[in-house]
Amino acid sequence: QELERYHRQKTNENGRFFRLPLMPRLIVSVDRSGTAEQAEENISLAIDLFREGNPFIVGVELGGNPTKNDFRDFQGPFKRARDAGLPISIHCGEVPCAEDDASDSGKDPALIKAHKEAMTVLKFRPDRLGHALLLPDVAMKQLSSDPIPIEACPTSNTMTLELNSHHGGNLVDGLRMHPRLKEWL
Repeated sequence: QELERYHRQKTNENGRFFRLPLMPRLIVSVDRSGTAEQAEENISLAIDLFREGNPFIVGVELGGNPTKNDFRDFQGPFKRARDAGLPISIHCGEVPCAEDDASDSGKDPALIKAHKEAMTVLKFRPDRLGHALLLPDVAMKQLSSDPIPIEACPTSNTMTLELNSHHGGNLVDGLRMHPRLKEWL
């Protein structure tokens, strides 16, 4: 019924196309601030729907507050999703990382944790990385030789990092200060 309505409305009185069809698809998201059990539930649902042939389920992702939990807490369910044939997207490198994972007494433990998580994500080899703007140089070097597509969200990153606030609210100047955008483009 919707398809018929679309065909009737797709041209105006001049015969010009003016309405594009909406083709919704769903990437089932796991919120990293949730529990491993919640992740397992979301991914199990995605796998079940995908195996039933649901054309709208196109992948799973890990996103949410990057200071909460760690990809390593959810790696098992994501491996199951991959084994079932679902594409994987992991948001990482959204917070500063140490350049290495050595536990020197002077290093911030949060920076070391972020480094370890980023390197674990790269080793896992998701189909896509989300953001990845604050990855350590060693990770960027690895991506140069063994690429994984990056979903860059420069406007979001600029607003989240408040880069525009350092330039009188100028978004363009804030984008110029994006930590990785110049390298990616």
